[in-house]
Amino acid sequence: MKHLLVLLSLLVSSCGVSAQDKHALLVGITTYSHSRMNDTQLQYPEADAKSVGEELQRCGYTVTTLLGREASRTAIQKELDKLATQGSNGGVCLVGLFGHGVQYGNDAYFAPYDTGIRFVTDSQGNRLRHTDGSAKLEPDPDSMTSMRSILDALSACGATNRVLLADCCREDPSAARGRAFGSKLSVADLPPGMAALFACSASEKAFEHKDWGHGAFTYSLLQRMRDASADLTANELSVSLHRDVLKAVRDKTNGADRQTVNPITNGIVDLGLTPVTNLVPNAAGIGFVKIPAGSFLMGSPESEEGRVDDEGPVHRVTISKPFYAGKYEVTIGQVLQWLNAPGVRIESQWIKDGGENSPVRKSGSRWVRNSSSKFASSDNQPMQSISWHGAVAFCEWLSLQDSRFTYRLPTEAEWEYMARAGSTTPFWWGDTLNGDRANVDGNYPYGTETKGRFREVASSVGSYDANRWGLYDTSGNVWEWCSDGPREYSSRSVTDPAGPTDTGSWRVLRGGSELNNADDARSARRFDLSPGLRSHNIGFRVVCE
Repeated sequence: MKHLLVLLSLLVSSCGVSAQDKHALLVGITTYSHSRMNDTQLQYPEADAKSVGEELQRCGYTVTTLLGREASRTAIQKELDKLATQGSNGGVCLVGLFGHGVQYGNDAYFAPYDTGIRFVTDSQGNRLRHTDGSAKLEPDPDSMTSMRSILDALSACGATNRVLLADCCREDPSAARGRAFGSKLSVADLPPGMAALFACSASEKAFEHKDWGHGAFTYSLLQRMRDASADLTANELSVSLHRDVLKAVRDKTNGADRQTVNPITNGIVDLGLTPVTNLVPNAAGIGFVKIPAGSFLMGSPESEEGRVDDEGPVHRVTISKPFYAGKYEVTIGQVLQWLNAPGVRIESQWIKDGGENSPVRKSGSRWVRNSSSKFASSDNQPMQSISWHGAVAFCEWLSLQDSRFTYRLPTEAEWEYMARAGSTTPFWWGDTLNGDRANVDGNYPYGTETKGRFREVASSVGSYDANRWGLYDTSGNVWEWCSDGPREYSSRSVTDPAGPTDTGSWRVLRGGSELNNADDARSARRFDLSPGLRSHNIGFRVVCE
């Protein structure tokens, strides 16, 4: 069901509907009140509902979400009754269901949090039993939300486009029924202008996996929603989801299982989503690259040359949402825009004012490039001698200039993820460095005996090749501040990890600099300093979402 919800939402109207004309009800239940409903323990329905809701809100939807205990049968019906009164011509109403669902003959039911259990009986009322003699049990439909009540609410709403997303095709908690939720639904059961998208077909189950942090359907749907460059039709979306879900499940089960998305539509149901990728950050002229969500192995193996103990153990990290990252380290010219912006007050501990190691200085009432410093030969050199506090203040100013996005420093995990760009070697390009591929002290090379150039000064951003994701200087040039403090690694998999953020703790630096040995520029290398430090080999890179 959860998968269906997402798909349906994508199917909504593309008629330029305003925010108040797009409504969604999302229900996600991971653990149920009756213990027998948890015989097959679900993992991600509530995470699915939350993530789908966040994407819909970005597209102007008014979203109501019922999770866990909130999702009683009474509460669900109350929200369905409310949905039936909403919507207008050209608008969208969407219902998304994530959890257990059961098919009884021609009738389908979604399981609320407080679903009850009954005995399974034959036509004479005799209780049926398993081979071990124990009585067969099943969810009681009188305590569940029927497919009919959901369709009635969508039929009654005033929206032109109606959507049902359902990921209820998981293992039946009683094992007394099949896994075919919604399999008896046909086009004739849907009102005109409605699409219903089911996560799997009859005799299949919907898969979940820790690497996705979602069910296969929701994972594929979220990827499609986030990567879309234009509005999608229901047919286009169905084709891509059919392909992506089949592949995702095949890869995780080594071809042993399959999951086939089952869409049913009555008429043309357009998508009412403004793709997130249509919004491009542009504050201070910073160029950005979109970094996809995904997972990677963070840290370095014990066999990696130059490894420091705090780089391990290697562990899997999932970055759950895509984000934008600056193609380059923030430059002197970009920081000068901030320093001289009207109404901006600069604290003395943020920036060094002049001196041979500072790239900027005060001249009367204005800040200018400090041309007497070798670290400021052009506006395109990276900003240096800025504290963590100053970098954070710059990001806050960017957010005021472009309020569509939140600009910030990357977390340490985000930094390593985008610096690696899918690689597992010490550097994104391989395992050797002597100053040829990045600006470091070539007198102390890595993976080779051949010494290279030592510039002793940061080069203009973009002077070396970009990594596979289009980011420059993730190795060398200047150390880059991260938003969080150092955390201790463990071997367990984690999602969106972050270290301490209290003001007094140290902050992580990544990437090495023009003054450091080549091994400090490895993707896994960690360093931390006081957030108040202003050093001529420390700069930063901005991300936003």
